[in-house]
Order: sequence, then C-alpha cells, then structure tokens
Amino acid sequence: MESAKRHDEALADASLARMTADYDRNADVLYVHLGAARPADVEERPEGVLLRFALDDDAPCGVTVMGLRKNGWCGRRADLAVMIASFLGTPEDAAARAIADALDT
Repeated sequence: MESAKRHDEALADASLARMTADYDRNADVLYVHLGAARPADVEERPEGVLLRFALDDDAPCGVTVMGLRKNGWCGRRADLAVMIASFLGTPEDAAARAIADALDT
C-alpha cells in the first residue's frame, strides 16, 4: 500500500514537471500546457474552457480557460483540476498544484 502511494506521488511530481500553468490577470485567462506549447486545434466547451489538441498528432496538449474569474472557476478549483487532469491524462493533484501555482503568484 505504501509503495503504491509513493508511486502515485512520483507520477504526480513527474506530471507537474511536464505541466505548466500561467494566469494572465489582465485578460483573466488561465493557460495550462502539457510539455512545451505546441500549435493546436481547439475544441470549445462551456464556461470558457478551450481544450487544445496538438496539430501534429492530435494528442491533448493543453487547456485554456477564458474568463476564469468571470466564469466562477476560482471558487471551483477542484472541479477545474479534475477536468484538466482527465483531459490531459495527469493526476488530479498535479493539475491542482499547477493551477494553484499560477493563481497564487
């Protein structure tokens, strides 16, 4: 059981190292990238969420959240982290930490 927990923590740390998030306060936009930013197609979702798929291999590569505060995501960070983690295939805690780092700086 303890080794499984250490494995999950290591996976989260590796995912966080690959995942970056930046928040533009003036534009109220959160950018989350998995790895380096890549040219991408976008699929629009409700509440300002844009899912990004890499042009070269159609893999999920990031999420942009337009109107983060306006759409109420600041009060629903956990829900946002679940959605981002599910889309990008990363642990939820890695997504939550990336979001927190971007918003709390």
